[in-house]
Amino acid sequence: MCPILSNFSSIFVGVPFPEDIVHERLSCLAMVLQRWRQCLLQQQLVLLLLAMIQHYNSIRDRYNLSRQAIVLPRSSPWQHLFDNADPDSFLLMTGVTRDVFGMLLTILYPASTIQRLIRAKGRPRLMSPHAELGLFLFYIGSTMQIKHLCLIFGITPTRCAAVIRHLLRAIPSKLQLRAKNGRICCHDRTKRTS
Repeated sequence: MCPILSNFSSIFVGVPFPEDIVHERLSCLAMVLQRWRQCLLQQQLVLLLLAMIQHYNSIRDRYNLSRQAIVLPRSSPWQHLFDNADPDSFLLMTGVTRDVFGMLLTILYPASTIQRLIRAKGRPRLMSPHAELGLFLFYIGSTMQIKHLCLIFGITPTRCAAVIRHLLRAIPSKLQLRAKNGRICCHDRTKRTS
């Protein structure tokens, strides 16, 4: 009898087990351990696969929306809203009336700027000035992500982010020039007239 097996068998009740029973039980225990290791390895592989899928989705959510997946700006939902919406629908979607929208458009894009954009050489602009302003109003007035705004306006995420960055810088300075006309004043309670 093997000395290891005899020590192992003497633990139980003080009666030595026959060597073949001990080998059978050890081989059974080895098979159970091997199956447990295989299950553990499979679980680790599944967890690794889930981690890889999560990583892929986090990258995909950034800005991998291609031009082929987006409609053209001239047939975008924004263009349809701008061309065909009644005043209440326009107010609901943009947060401003058509009159205020027109005023903001003339402040941000004076007639000289629009004429220069029309005469510019090279590739034509994808977004018109009214679409850029509409994009900005949608961005500040909702919790939509850039990927959703891209589908509404028919532009790529890169262009969408560039327009938003540009208008975030340009609007405060251009509106500050007209601050005297659009200033909000609060009445001072100490200076009441009787």
